[in-house]
Amino acid sequence: MVHRILLIVGLLLLTPIAMAQETPVQLRELSGAIVDWQRPHEKDGWLLLKVWSPDCRVCHETAHEVVALDKQGAANLRILGIALHHDDNVSAVRDFIRQHQIEFQNLLDDGSSVRDIYKSATGNFWGGWTPTFLLFAPGGKLAAKNIGPVRAQDVVAFIHNYSPP
Repeated sequence: MVHRILLIVGLLLLTPIAMAQETPVQLRELSGAIVDWQRPHEKDGWLLLKVWSPDCRVCHETAHEVVALDKQGAANLRILGIALHHDDNVSAVRDFIRQHQIEFQNLLDDGSSVRDIYKSATGNFWGGWTPTFLLFAPGGKLAAKNIGPVRAQDVVAFIHNYSPP
C-alpha cells in the first residue's frame, strides 16, 4: 500500500515536468501574432537561429554576414531571427530589419523564450548575450552554438564538413 501511494505521489510530481517539456515556446511575429516554436524537425534541412537585439552594436556591425548567408540561398539552410525587444522598441526592430535589408523571418521575444530554447538545446543557462547563434542539423539536433558574431563562410564550411557524433 505504501509503495502504491509513493508511486501515485511520484507520478503526480512528474506530470507537470513532462507537460512543461511538451509545451512549445511562444514567440511573436512583428504583426503581434503568437507563434509556437519547437525545435526544428526538418528532415533534410539545417536551421540557423540568430538571436539579436536592435541596440546591440555587434549585431549592427555583423548583420551583413547573416544577410549574405541568406542571399547565398543554400537550399538546405533556413535562417530564423529572434529579436529581443521590449514593448517600447518594436519600431527599433523594424528599423534594424529595414536598415540591414534582412529578408529572412524574424520573431520577437522578451528574452524568456530564448532562455528556454537555449537551455533546452544546450543544457546551459543563456545569459542574454547578443548575437547568439544556434545551428540545428537536419532532424533537429543542435550541431553548434556560438555567442558572438559568425561569418557566412564559417557556417557554410561547418555544414559542409559536419559529421554527426
